Amino acid sequence: MGACFAIAILFGIGRPARPGRTCRPGRDQPGEGEASTDTPSTEASTSTATTTGITTTDNQDAQCSLSYSTMSESWRIIKYQTSGQGSSGCDDKKTFAAGWYRFIFPGKDNGDYATIPTKPPAKEYQSSGQACGTNRPAWMSESLPIVGESPKEVVMRFAFQGVDDIVKYRVSGAKVVACVDHNDKTYFLYYLKPTTICNIAYCATTESE
Repeated sequence: MGACFAIAILFGIGRPARPGRTCRPGRDQPGEGEASTDTPSTEASTSTATTTGITTTDNQDAQCSLSYSTMSESWRIIKYQTSGQGSSGCDDKKTFAAGWYRFIFPGKDNGDYATIPTKPPAKEYQSSGQACGTNRPAWMSESLPIVGESPKEVVMRFAFQGVDDIVKYRVSGAKVVACVDHNDKTYFLYYLKPTTICNIAYCATTESE
């Protein structure tokens, strides 16, 4: 028996990693629900969230074994309402870095499996703060991939004041990949880029579409 293998048995390399640590491929996922401690600014998003690693399995894409950051600010949760809920959320290049992200909303039903919508908000929810805490929340027209598929390239679109897709605000080159957690449930990682202007941001829903 090799020394590395013996050490692995002795120290239990297959145990779950402690929250807040980055896991390497082959180790179990950190506890679900790790949240960013960032507080959103009244002018811009501050989400540089916790970097997290995930378990690799034979049937999911290699991207699922690499580190990602979480976005957990409460203003990113989509809650359609006509009264508005603030609109200062911003993911432009001054406040947001391109990278792989996962939406996790602790304490919310299905909060670990939130997704960017695949359809625009209804017309009555397309004004400031009526979908989430920004003027123009992202959505994508492409369907979500299935586990085992390579990251799917998508275009992030933004609706506002009756226009479902404002072309000049589109963000191309985004991606999404389906992964499986230690509960055998599917979640999604998104490769996201800064938005073109402020008061445009990435929000996610915990509801099935």
